[in-house]
Amino acid sequence: MKKSTLLALTVFSINAAIAQTNTAVPANTNEFNPPSSVSTKFQNDYPNTTANWVVNGDNYSAEYKDANTNMGKNIVYDMNGKIVSSDSEMGTGAYPVAIGDYYTKNYPKEFYTVWSSDDGNGNKTYYSKGKENIFWFDKDGKYVSKKPISNSKKTKTKTKK
Repeated sequence: MKKSTLLALTVFSINAAIAQTNTAVPANTNEFNPPSSVSTKFQNDYPNTTANWVVNGDNYSAEYKDANTNMGKNIVYDMNGKIVSSDSEMGTGAYPVAIGDYYTKNYPKEFYTVWSSDDGNGNKTYYSKGKENIFWFDKDGKYVSKKPISNSKKTKTKTKK
């Protein structure tokens, strides 16, 4: 009886010690690889680029920083590797003046970053995330609408080269 109790205590102690030394894996690093048609297209278009892959429904999104500009990029593909949309972070002055004017008038003390969005058919719009909303602008920088920032979580992600 003493041997089995001692053995159980030893096993428990070893497991407890191992658990203390393991590093927790963040919840958003699930194993995820896009279909080969998608990953091949991305690697052909953006060689030597490491992306954080996100799946949303039937689409696959590659999020990364452009090594030349240090600006964010997001390319969305369908399951066949066709580009659905692409977003690019814009530097100050690279977007229409009307967007800056909108912020100066309505949110003079708020910091903002503007992104351009191409829908895959050549239609360009702009957006910017505020504290609670995403602000949308047309191709000329005219304010269109605002939508609340969603707290929904993305389905699966993995950093993959």
